[in-house]
Amino acid sequence: MNDFPILNKAVELFVIVPGVFICLMPVTKWINVPSRRFYPYLTVFVFVFCFGFGYLSVRNNCSTNTFFIPAMLICIFLYFRKVNLDRLKLLFMFLCTIAALSFGGLAGDITDAKLNPAQNVQGYSYGLAVQYLISLLISLAFYLIRYKLIWLFENFHSKPLWHIMCIVPALIAFCNLSMLPEDYANVSVGRIFLLYLIIETCLFLFFILFLVMFYQIAKTASEKYLAEKTALMYEMQMSQYQSLKVYMEQTGRMRHDFRHIIAAMSDLLYNEQYEQLKEYADNYFSASFDHFTPHNFCRNASINALLSYYANIAADYEINLQFQVQLPDNSDLSDIDLSILLGNLLDNAIYACKSLPQSERYIHLTADTDTPGSLYIAMANSFDGNLKEENGRFFSTKDDGMAIGLSSVRAIAEKHHGIAEFYADGKEFISNVMIGLG
Repeated sequence: MNDFPILNKAVELFVIVPGVFICLMPVTKWINVPSRRFYPYLTVFVFVFCFGFGYLSVRNNCSTNTFFIPAMLICIFLYFRKVNLDRLKLLFMFLCTIAALSFGGLAGDITDAKLNPAQNVQGYSYGLAVQYLISLLISLAFYLIRYKLIWLFENFHSKPLWHIMCIVPALIAFCNLSMLPEDYANVSVGRIFLLYLIIETCLFLFFILFLVMFYQIAKTASEKYLAEKTALMYEMQMSQYQSLKVYMEQTGRMRHDFRHIIAAMSDLLYNEQYEQLKEYADNYFSASFDHFTPHNFCRNASINALLSYYANIAADYEINLQFQVQLPDNSDLSDIDLSILLGNLLDNAIYACKSLPQSERYIHLTADTDTPGSLYIAMANSFDGNLKEENGRFFSTKDDGMAIGLSSVRAIAEKHHGIAEFYADGKEFISNVMIGLG
């Protein structure tokens, strides 16, 4: 066995290079291996992969397509291991890559079938050149839309829709692979070749339309969600403003009436009417301070309003609340992202606490920037001890779906090059979030 057949097969397999480029291009920021190590290892892997399967193909006298499924399983396993991104999003990107490359593969086979109906093509061919050309053009197209894909991964977190969207590229890839001609001679019969061109053109246009529609749907849904959260934040700020206004009016009246209060208390004290003095003081403090007292959890007005909002809700449920919040003065972390993150954590914690006996309800939240370049958020809250968990993912106890709040927290942490961890210790639920501020 000489080296040329193996080289020919390896050249066929090197078409995965555009696929590797498409897969990794929008997720480079989530790769968990330093670049100086990752790319040399990746280069070695590609060469071993192509020549290894090329050797197996020649040795077993079979087509490289025979090893398609085991090869894809190896690739997706490594993809999931080396990229710290939600696996559903990675699966979508992987399936889109397979679908994109399948157009080039089918076009190459159709070209060879049309030019060589005897099916005696060995090694290099016009079909292989067409496959490479189409794959490179598709890679260029994905390069041009890479920032839109990055935006999707960072900002769109609807699990049900991601599940649905994974189906479309899988179906497109299946259609293309199932249309690979088994007998090249059939492609030249009647209008079969023309039908191939029409079907492939329609599928390709559908694929493009699908990606555009998905992006638009995600953009619209994200903007709606952001608008709702912004409106809620403004509502919280307005509520805080109204409460502060009432408080200022109240303290103004207190200052105005204070000399009369002091005069009355002095008269009772002078006449040694201590019981009446005590009763008068108790009534005065009860009437004066049983109203809203403004909270000052942090210097950020927006976040302070949000924390005050949840503090008032916690007070209504008699939940023991402790906040120690230190936020950065300037960072890339927006008030909206931080509000969504803290709001989801506190909303879940209050829901978990309110069903417990009053003596067992507590929420302890701390946030600090003691480590330069990072914001650490830690929260502990009581709950009933019942959790729905599978493979480190928590499911909502409010319904039968995924815990959207925790998924949103994790997504925001990943967006800012951080991590979010959740776990239970007995009847205490712990949330740890680290966010990069670079």
